[in-house]
Amino acid sequence: MKKNLYIHIGRPKVGSSAIQHFLNGNRFGLAYAGCFYAASGYMHKANHGLAYVLYPDSVRIPEFKGVSAEKMYTDLIEELQKKPEIPNAFISSENFYFVDPKKLHLYLDDAFDVKIVCYVRRQDDVLVSSYIQELKDNLLSPDETLADFATSERRLKWLDYDAVLKKWSKVFGKENIMVRPFESEQFFGESIYSDILHVLNIDSLKGFEIPRVRVNPSPSRDVLNIILHINNRRDVEASAKPRLIEALLNASEYLPKSSAFAAGSLFDLEQRNAFLSRFNRSNANVAEKYLARGDGKLFLRTPGDDTANGSSTDTGFEVDRLVSIFSNVLLSQQDQVNKLETRLDELTTQLERLAIGKDLMV
Repeated sequence: MKKNLYIHIGRPKVGSSAIQHFLNGNRFGLAYAGCFYAASGYMHKANHGLAYVLYPDSVRIPEFKGVSAEKMYTDLIEELQKKPEIPNAFISSENFYFVDPKKLHLYLDDAFDVKIVCYVRRQDDVLVSSYIQELKDNLLSPDETLADFATSERRLKWLDYDAVLKKWSKVFGKENIMVRPFESEQFFGESIYSDILHVLNIDSLKGFEIPRVRVNPSPSRDVLNIILHINNRRDVEASAKPRLIEALLNASEYLPKSSAFAAGSLFDLEQRNAFLSRFNRSNANVAEKYLARGDGKLFLRTPGDDTANGSSTDTGFEVDRLVSIFSNVLLSQQDQVNKLETRLDELTTQLERLAIGKDLMV
C-alpha cells in the first residue's frame, strides 16, 4: 500500500510560516500520530529546496546550487520509504505554488498517493499582506504605492485561485486537491494549527506544542508609515535601511494591541470591493469544485465585516505615538541584548562543565 504524501503548496502570505513552525516543532508528536514531516530540501523549517530545484532559475538559490532535482527527489523518496510504519508524510513550501505541477509529478514517479493542500485567503488581504512584506524587505521602488502594486499582472494571475488549482487538478486529480479557506471561522477548531492537523486526520491538538509568538507578524499602522518614510528617504544610506526596519518591526511586538495595523490606511472599503469583484467568478468556481458549495461562497467574511478596515489615510504622527514607538525600539533592542547575554552565560556554563569533565577523565 502506498504512503499518503501531503504536499502543502501554500499559497504565500496565507499562514504557511505558522504551519511550518508548528509542524517542525512537533515532529515527534506528528510521527506518533502517524505523519512524518520530511527533512529533504530543508530550509527555514520547511522543504523549500524541493520547490526551488523545480524553478527554471534555481541556480540563483545559493543553498541548492549544483543540486539536481532528480537527486533531491530520489533522496526524498528514500527518506520516506525508510519509515514504512508511518502511513502519512508531509512536505511544505509556499514556493510550490509557483512551480509546474507536471515537473513535481515527474520526479515523484507515482511513488505515493499524493494530496495537494492549498490554503486560500481573500485576495484583498493577500494583496495588502504581500505589499507589506515587500515593503519590509525593501523590495519596492521608493514611490510604489499599493495602487501600483495592485495593477501588476504578474501578481494578479496568482490570485486567480481557480486558474492555479486547475493546473494542479489536471496533474493530480480534482479529488486530491484539498482547499482550505484562510478564515478562523472556517478552520477546524478555529485555529490554523488544529486545521492543518485535521487535514492530516489528526483531530486533537492535545500533546502538541503551540508556538508562543506570532510568526511573521504585521507591523502596526504607525510603524508601517515610518517604514514607508524611511524607504522614501534618499538621505538615509541604503545599507542602513534594513537595520532600521528590523528594529521597528521588533518594536511592533511591544506595542499595545490598540495600535495594531489598520489595513484601511492602505486599502479602503470601496477599493477592496472593487478589487475583489474581479475574482468573484474564480472564487465561486473554487467553492463549487473543491468544497462542494452550491452557493459559491468561498469566504464567509466580506470587507465590510472587517472592523480594522477603516477609511483613514492619515499618515501623520502625534508626538506621544512617536515617543511610544521609539521607546519600544530601544526596549526591544535591550531585550535582544539581554537574550544574547543569557545565551552567552548558558554556553559559558556548558563549556565550563565540559572542561571539568575533561579534567576528571585525565
